[in-house]
Amino acid sequence: MNGKIYKGTTHTFRFRFPYVENQVTNLAIIFAQNGECRLEKNIDDCELDGDVLEVTLTPQETNLFSHKLYLQTQLYYKLYTGETKATEVSTFSVHRVLRDSTFEPNGSL
Repeated sequence: MNGKIYKGTTHTFRFRFPYVENQVTNLAIIFAQNGECRLEKNIDDCELDGDVLEVTLTPQETNLFSHKLYLQTQLYYKLYTGETKATEVSTFSVHRVLRDSTFEPNGSL
């Protein structure tokens, strides 16, 4: 188990990524539960700082995940050399919050 997230919250995932941005032509971060892709993010959704790749999910996006199932993440990417690679799968537990809705952009419920 690599960690936990809470539904309906903002969550930043950090991945060790051994390539610099100019070495990668395409990248997908896959978020899956029960063998099905629930969300996919691309390179434009990420920040790369040294060898750490970050992607932040919104409360609406974390609400896509069921708290009864583990969340699995994986990076799938293509290098300028033409090689296509993938990272090991990371697993997270998903926890619920005690309310069903998220805050509106103006801060109201």
